Amino acid sequence: MTPKNSSGRAQRADSNRTEPVDVAPPIVGIGASAGGVSALQELVANIPRDSGLAWVLIQHMAPDRHSDLAGILGRKTDLPVREVVENTPIAANHIYLISPGRVMTVNKGVLLPVSDGDPLARRTSIDAFLISLAADQGDHAGCALLSGAGTDGTIGLKAVKEAGGLTLTQTLQSAEYDSMLLSALRTGLVDREVDICDMPGLFTDFSGPPQTDRPRSRSWGRRTASDLRHSSKGGRP
Repeated sequence: MTPKNSSGRAQRADSNRTEPVDVAPPIVGIGASAGGVSALQELVANIPRDSGLAWVLIQHMAPDRHSDLAGILGRKTDLPVREVVENTPIAANHIYLISPGRVMTVNKGVLLPVSDGDPLARRTSIDAFLISLAADQGDHAGCALLSGAGTDGTIGLKAVKEAGGLTLTQTLQSAEYDSMLLSALRTGLVDREVDICDMPGLFTDFSGPPQTDRPRSRSWGRRTASDLRHSSKGGRP
């Protein structure tokens, strides 16, 4: 499939380029598991069209079933929603979705999905992506964990935090399943526990105003995670 058309349908990314992206937007990695579909719908419905960010969604899915999640999410947003099945350069103001049966990483601004028959690897697909995101993007990275069971995402969130990125979780009371969130919160490395509808604005504030042709450097003038943690109202610090 190709980018979402004017009718609002999400389509599949079909690029197989592997060249590094010289001008990459800040990237936000979102992890979700059980109960995550409704949470992801709320998230994408609140992403502004001109945030200047790229959004990568890692949802645990059954490897042997077709997923219509890209279409479901595409009906909630005007942004292109792409299911990643091949190496795909990241662009700003796009939403990228992991494909069933794959583990995905990012390297030099290119999403790299790999088919993996190991159930254990798929159960840690959020960690795998966030660890690669932190290594690739440094403090240009951000991440959020939504509803989910288990502990996937905790190690990856730690990597993003240590790289200087912003780390958020959905509020415990709003999550259908909260064990994934509790695991992350116990590390003490979550910048804020917030309502899903507030997440896009916080990531946009953290990255600074959208710019065109922004080089891949750490020199943007932007608010720090500490600024956002202490100056915003609501949520839990």
